[in-house]
Order: sequence, then structure tokens, then C-alpha cells
Amino acid sequence: MRSPDQRLIHIVGMYKCGTSWLTHMLASHPEMMAWREFDVIRAVYQNQPVKPRLKKRVANRLRRILQGPPRFPKEHRFTRRERQDIIQELFCGRGLLPIMGEDKRAQAAALDISDAESFLDGLQALGDYSLQSDELPPLEPRRFNNTLGASNSRRADLLHFITQVRDTEELDKVPNFYFDYLAGLATEDARIVLKAADQIMCFEQLAACSPDSTKIVIMRDGRDATISAMHYGKLMEKWDAPWKPDQVQYLDRLRAWAVRAAKLVELSKTYNILVLRYEDLQRDFDSVCGGLLQHLGVNSDPQLVRNIYQRTNFKKVSGGREPGQSAEDIIRKGVIGEWKDTLSANEAKEAWQVAGPELEQFGYTREGHYKTSGLCPFSVTD
Repeated sequence: MRSPDQRLIHIVGMYKCGTSWLTHMLASHPEMMAWREFDVIRAVYQNQPVKPRLKKRVANRLRRILQGPPRFPKEHRFTRRERQDIIQELFCGRGLLPIMGEDKRAQAAALDISDAESFLDGLQALGDYSLQSDELPPLEPRRFNNTLGASNSRRADLLHFITQVRDTEELDKVPNFYFDYLAGLATEDARIVLKAADQIMCFEQLAACSPDSTKIVIMRDGRDATISAMHYGKLMEKWDAPWKPDQVQYLDRLRAWAVRAAKLVELSKTYNILVLRYEDLQRDFDSVCGGLLQHLGVNSDPQLVRNIYQRTNFKKVSGGREPGQSAEDIIRKGVIGEWKDTLSANEAKEAWQVAGPELEQFGYTREGHYKTSGLCPFSVTD
């Protein structure tokens, strides 16, 4: 029997590289359940970047002039938030119960958690959520083929989690309370998949909270990922979503991708991180998905893999669109190499200057091909 921590599978990134597809794939497996995206680590710990020393800042400035990513990026030091800030990040519109609109999120932040029942009622009213009956038996993964969220929770379980956060003297244990809360909603044999698509920079904090869990990264050509990120940011801004990212220029967003890719290389020297590539899944889904399932120690029968593909391919999850057909939706085009048709020759040159070494590290070429070498254990051999 696996320990509670060993049951967890964390999809930690990378941002706009196919984490949603991977989450839905695993959710479609009869031995696993996946929960909608939420980064409990960032809810509990706040990033306080530390500037490099003067010599390193000078080197970074020269790299910036040459359009490259910083050689010495800021250190990311995560410090624990105060209780009220943790409560707001967890519950008041940005976390387990997303609430659309700044006005409603402000109202949620003003709710009094001292009465947990009334606090939860207020959140539900603002977010228009319903919860499951306390008599609902534990969820069985074979009965679900989609990702789950707080609306699938029994009310008593969510109330217990809220009360733990409110009353604990050890706030560093809040992530573990969250993991236990999710695991308790499912049958004891279920593997629990959690997704936080931009968790590379706070990976050490996650590893400290959940040392025995499986950690997976799905990688994608950063030039394509950045185009997708720009589209997503504009869409979230239009929808007034609580998780809308800051609006930045293309090269700055690509530079952030490169910093995370370099961080992933360093992390892989210390931690056991499984790295996949989006392009490999696109090219040979059966082999890559089957290898992943084998690695996770779950059923990898070829027919089951085919069934997973039928449930999660682009046309299915996009509501009937063909790959390449865009829409105002978080599911975009489902194609590889979009950057070649989007960037001018000069922009493509600048993109390579910004992220070339990191792209090469994961098998991507200046021209837009991708090799089967690098850090991707399930890359398909040519």
C-alpha cells in the first residue's frame, strides 16, 4: 500500500506547455483522479526575489543587451505568509473557490472566518458554488474522466480544511492539510494528480512538503509556449479572472521561460523529476503515454491508452475544432511550430538569442525541429 504522499502526482510545469492536456490524460485513467489547477505552495509562501550581487548584475546587463536571459537570475526566496494572507490566497477567490470579478473577490476577502460555516456559505454565494452531501461516498477514479474541483467536495471535508487553516499553530503544514483534504475525498487506492503549471521556481518548497510524491514536467518549444502565454494573458484580462498574469512583451515572456528551463536543468541534478515533451506526445501519443503510465506503475494496456487519447485529443476537448483552428478559449490551436508563421525573421533571430541555449538543452533547434536527445526519457526514437 502506498503512503499518502506516494499517492500524489504533481504536474509542476511548464507554463503553457501542455499541462492541461497531461492533467486530463491522467484524469482519464481508471486508477487516477486529477484536481483542477491550484498552487498551494504559492498560496502559503510568498516569493521575495533577491537581486544578485553587483558583478552578477553587470553580467546580466550585458546579457540583456545581447538579448539573452540573465546569466545570474534573481534568487527566489519563499517566505511563509501570515495566516490572514494564506486564508485569502486559499479561499477568497484565487484558490480552491475561484471567484470572477474584483468586486466579488473584495467581498470574499472581507468575510469573517471565525465562523467557518458562515464563511463557507459566503464564499459559495459569491462564487455561485454548490458542494456535495456529506453522505457522498469517497470518489472512485474509474467513474470520472475529467478534472475535479471544490464543487466535487463533501461540505464537511472542506469545512474541516478551512478550520485546520484557521486554527493551526504550524502554518507550514497547510500544504499537507491540503494534500490530505484531497486524498480524503477519493478511495484509498486512487492516485491523486495535482497541477500547478508554473511551480518550477518554488520546486524546493514543494519537495520539502511532499518528498515522496511523483513530480512531472511537460516541456514545449518555448517560442510556441510564449505565443500561447501571450494569448492566455489577454484572454484572462478580458474575463477579469483572478489568476490573470502581468502583461509583458514577447521577448520578456520568452526570457522567463528560459530562466525556468535553466532552473529545471539544475533541479534535475538533485531531484527525481520526470520530463516529457509536448511534441513527443503529439507525434507518438501511444508510445509516450504508455511509457509514462508504466513509469507511474499503473495499467498501461494499449487499448486503455487508445481510450485515453480518444477522450483527450484536441478535437474532443475543444468541442469539435480541428487542430490549427483557433478560438477565444483557453484551449488554443493544438499545433507545433506556430512561432514559425507568427514571428518575422528578425523576431525569430531575437527569440533564439534570448533562449537558444535553453531550447537546445531540451532538443529544440534554431530552425524549429526537435531532437530526441536531452532530458526527455520518453522521447520517441527516429
